[in-house]
Amino acid sequence: MSIFLLALIAAVISQVLGWIWHGAIFGKKWAHANGTEVEMHHGSHKEIIKKMWVPAILNLVVNYIMAFAVFLLLANFGVSNIAQSLVTAAVLFVGFVIPLQTISTVWNGKSAKSKWTTFLITVGFQLISFAIWALLFIWLA
Repeated sequence: MSIFLLALIAAVISQVLGWIWHGAIFGKKWAHANGTEVEMHHGSHKEIIKKMWVPAILNLVVNYIMAFAVFLLLANFGVSNIAQSLVTAAVLFVGFVIPLQTISTVWNGKSAKSKWTTFLITVGFQLISFAIWALLFIWLA
């Protein structure tokens, strides 16, 4: 399968997972830690959905770019089994996602509890996404 198509599938899966992760699973904690809980209660359902389209599309594009980069590296590293794929994805996650998320977290101006709640929820989501991408690569590539 083409890496372009595989990245699109991965991005869509991550988008759906993100809605579940930041909604049903950790939605209230995540919204409270980000201060968006108040915004959600001060608007109609239609207004809230209207405001979410641009961030949702941007999120899909960014997930596509990340998944494409991960798949390109997995392909060029000659990864051919689940263990290699998961280890490589974990190295990329630890080497890039955690440092970038840490930098973003420590400078966001929120309380320490809000910072680290947001950090853990976001990094947890990215960890699961990277693991799914690693498995998709072996299964579909």
